[in-house]
Amino acid sequence: DGVLGLGYSTQSGTASLLRTLSLPVRESWGIVQPADFKRITPLVFAVAASKDVGELQIGGYDPAAAVTPVRYARMHNVTHKSPYTVRLNKILYGSAELLFFGDGGAPYTTATFDTGSDCILLPDTVRG
Repeated sequence: DGVLGLGYSTQSGTASLLRTLSLPVRESWGIVQPADFKRITPLVFAVAASKDVGELQIGGYDPAAAVTPVRYARMHNVTHKSPYTVRLNKILYGSAELLFFGDGGAPYTTATFDTGSDCILLPDTVRG
């Protein structure tokens, strides 16, 4: 088992894969890229998965890998420690509303995208 941190971080000692692929030198990790190194742009990633196969796409995404339209979520940067968060107003399972925090504005809570997590953490308070 291992965790692959896919988020970009500006912290110098971070294990961020996107940071490593976007810089010619990572002194804190002892990494010096080859002379013909090409920076990854844009600094985005996509995970395409089905029940049988999956792939990590770095530097964008291949629309041919998607069988449904790609959906984007605007990031809601609450702190520098958790830059990959979105505002969360409710949680639905099909049409059943499991949790409700607000109608699009305040109140809301935040949800953090963490590809290395094996659980879902739910808040005990509402922000907004």
